[in-house]
Amino acid sequence: MPSLPDTGESSSSFCEDLDPDLTRLPKTVVPKRYELKLDVFPDELRFEGLVNIRIFFYAPRTSVVWLHSAGLKIEEASIRFSQFALPVKALEVISKPAKDCIGVRFATPVEEGTRAWLTLGFSGKINSNLEGFFSLPYKNKDGEMKKGAATMFAATEARTCFPCFDEPEFKAVFALEVTVDCHLMVISNMPVMDSKYYVVPSLGNRRRRTDYFHWTKEMSTYLVCVVIGEFEYLETKAAGRTAVRVYAPWGQREQGRFAIEVAKKSLEFFNEYFGKRYPLPKLDLVALSRLSVGAMENWGVITCRETGLITELTDANPNVLQVHTIISLYKNNLGREIESFFSSMDRVLPPSSPTRSATSGSATWSL
Repeated sequence: MPSLPDTGESSSSFCEDLDPDLTRLPKTVVPKRYELKLDVFPDELRFEGLVNIRIFFYAPRTSVVWLHSAGLKIEEASIRFSQFALPVKALEVISKPAKDCIGVRFATPVEEGTRAWLTLGFSGKINSNLEGFFSLPYKNKDGEMKKGAATMFAATEARTCFPCFDEPEFKAVFALEVTVDCHLMVISNMPVMDSKYYVVPSLGNRRRRTDYFHWTKEMSTYLVCVVIGEFEYLETKAAGRTAVRVYAPWGQREQGRFAIEVAKKSLEFFNEYFGKRYPLPKLDLVALSRLSVGAMENWGVITCRETGLITELTDANPNVLQVHTIISLYKNNLGREIESFFSSMDRVLPPSSPTRSATSGSATWSL
């Protein structure tokens, strides 16, 4: 891999780039697209990855690209300035662990207005906590305990899974490729576009599968989601177009019927109320054996604790429903319009039903 030529400039020309205030990332480089590939081994609590980030340079003579990375081993770093150009290897990768940042430094500063692909190879550990990319215990169809994995990237944990510009204002589109053992299911923000199966001789002829997901809408890194495990699911359509699924542990699929009916009716209600359709082709609700919050509104896939999603119809209270998480999906796209929803709920629903939490902004009402 070629290196950029050394221009002989003094080290002082790099001072500002090499030691910026990283409380917030500098705006000298902005991401536009991510192509993220993850090779995941949940049973071994590890993963490998490669990310190609389409970046735009907005400052003159930028020699270091700063971004977030926490707990990851950076295996390679390079930049490519056009589709047909050879990648140029980074001069060094500077680590700032106190700020969860790395700086990818190149021998020659890049000019303002340049567009490029930044490529980073990395590896990491699936953690046992409930943040970032964490281990997910589950029972398979034979009742055996197995290990899956799931993500909880809010608010700043995407950086523990892949190098990225992990601040909400750095929005971009994402294309994910996730490789797992063939028996595992992978759920992400968008539908699967294609899958490829193969045998890996170096892993003892282990049977693996790569799922290729459609490009997401523009969104922040904390909304990226990957869930890996074995599930059963129910499926319906909202407003005749949006695929709605509820993923449940094996043997508990029927206990997701209340949740799927609520999700369907909620989408149809909000579509009509706001006069705007839910912007994604699908909405998945996934019951996890453990999660640090009640639910997380990742775009296209809401992760929930099992206790908050799976219920016997005879035990469910059909008169009360907490819809804060689905509302948040609309809030990401409609901004302040959501606020008018709360103030007008008493006009469209019985006046005794709405209640609102002062801390969470959630609402409950009668159906």
